[in-house]
Amino acid sequence: MAAASNRTRKVPPSERNASPSGWISDRTARERFMSWKILKDVAQHKSIELSLFRNEGFIFLEKLEHQGLSTFVQMKGDCYPELVGVFYNNIKVVDGNIHSRIKGVDIVINNDTWLQVAVFKKHIIDVGNNDGCNLPYGVFISKILSLSEIALTSETKITCTRNNQIGKVTLTCIGLKKTALGCIFSDVQNSTNDQDIPDSDSEQILLSPKSEFEKFVVNKFEKVSKRTSMMKKSLMGMNEKMDEIIKNYVESSTSTEGSTDEVVESSETD
Repeated sequence: MAAASNRTRKVPPSERNASPSGWISDRTARERFMSWKILKDVAQHKSIELSLFRNEGFIFLEKLEHQGLSTFVQMKGDCYPELVGVFYNNIKVVDGNIHSRIKGVDIVINNDTWLQVAVFKKHIIDVGNNDGCNLPYGVFISKILSLSEIALTSETKITCTRNNQIGKVTLTCIGLKKTALGCIFSDVQNSTNDQDIPDSDSEQILLSPKSEFEKFVVNKFEKVSKRTSMMKKSLMGMNEKMDEIIKNYVESSTSTEGSTDEVVESSETD
C-alpha cells in the first residue's frame, strides 16, 4: 500500500521564475525584449479626478463621456511593468484584433474591450512596433492580464497612489487658480481699460485684450519684452566699457611711442 501510495503521488508543477527566461521561449524575441528594457520604460500611470474638474466648470468631460473614455481616464490599480513589456514585445494584429502571448496564455483585445475606440487601438499597435516610444496603458493592460487569469503573485508590481492622480495639486503646479470667472493662469493680469493706441514713434503699444487667452498671450509677450530691454541695456553698458578700455589702451600706446621716440632722439644727439 505504501508503494502504491508513492506511485500515485503527484509532484506539484514548478512555478516559472519571474524573469524573461520564464516568459519568452523564443530566443530572438527574448533578446529583443532585453534590448527593449534598456531603451523603453513603462510610462507612469496617470488618472484624472473627474469630479474635481466637473465642479470647476471644465467642459472637456462631455467629450470624454461621448467617446466612452470616462471610466478609462479614471482607471486605478496595480501595474506589472515586466509583463506589460512582454505584452508589447509579443504584440501582433490578427483580423484587426490585437493579439499577444504571456506565460503561455493567449491575450486577445478586440473592439469590445475598449468600446471601439479606434485611436486608442492604433496607438497601442504603433507603440508596439516603434522602438523609440515608452510603453503606455500599463494599468489597463495589467487588468487585461488579470482577467486572462495570468499568475501575477510573484511579479514586480507598481501600486497607484495619489501622486498618480491629476487633481487639485496638479492644477496648482501648472499655475491655474480659481476665480469668479473660472480657472485661469495665476500670472494672467487683470483686464486693463481701453486706451488709445499711441503714435507709431512710441516704443510701447498698450493693448486691451478681451478673452482670457488674449490676456495670457499679451502677458507672456510683456515679460519677453522686459527681458529683452534688460539685455539691451546690459549690452549697451558692455559696449561703453569696451569703448573706454580701447580708448585707454590707444592713449597708453601713443604715450609709450612718444617716450620711445624722445629717447631715440636724445641718444642720436649724444
